[in-house]
Amino acid sequence: MTFEAVVAALPQDFDMDEIEYNAAIKILAVNMDEPPEPPPQVERTAPRALMIDKNPDGHSLVQPKSLEKIEAARAPQPEPSPVTTAKAAPEPVMTAFEANAAILKAQNRLGEARIRVQRARDAKMKAQGALADAITAWQNGQEPYSQENLIRDHLKSEQEKRRQRIEGGIPPQVKPRGGSAIDIAAAYSKDNSPEGFARSRMQNGRSRGAFSKIAQHQINYDPRRGPVGKPPVKA
Repeated sequence: MTFEAVVAALPQDFDMDEIEYNAAIKILAVNMDEPPEPPPQVERTAPRALMIDKNPDGHSLVQPKSLEKIEAARAPQPEPSPVTTAKAAPEPVMTAFEANAAILKAQNRLGEARIRVQRARDAKMKAQGALADAITAWQNGQEPYSQENLIRDHLKSEQEKRRQRIEGGIPPQVKPRGGSAIDIAAAYSKDNSPEGFARSRMQNGRSRGAFSKIAQHQINYDPRRGPVGKPPVKA
């Protein structure tokens, strides 16, 4: 075994010089020359002085007093039948892809089950509502007053009020608004926010008092609307 052969057999990141190589060879040679240590000897028999020759009753353990007290040999007992245990099933080994697919499949089943539960709850609520309406109709002797009947009666009353105003000579209420589509949408907007209220009050359009399109390239003579141009001088 040469130094070059040892360096070639070692990993590339293992740095070794000739001094370390010579020291390692000397250590190996010393260990090989020494005889191996003998295994520890275990004394299998205790000394005579430490052995017990009498039992607690005082009888000698070396030779019994009488052979009549020796218990007869027992009949051989049958060996217990070995308990057969079923082999444990090996744990299934799954890859990461299979585990992710199983998780997604379980999540899909859970989502579908939640949808079915929600549909069952909706059907239960509708059935309870129908039962309550039937009980109310049975108690009052007439059909329950539904939301559709409420809307129909409200429209009917509003039309009757409008007819009475027209017949009395009162002009119908007209909400002031601009003529453009944006002004109409702003006037009849359903937005209840502050911005929606401001848009609904734009009676002169969304310009907020600015000049209209027809005032382009025209001289302003109204001081309320900004700088006033110099009036023309009459000849």
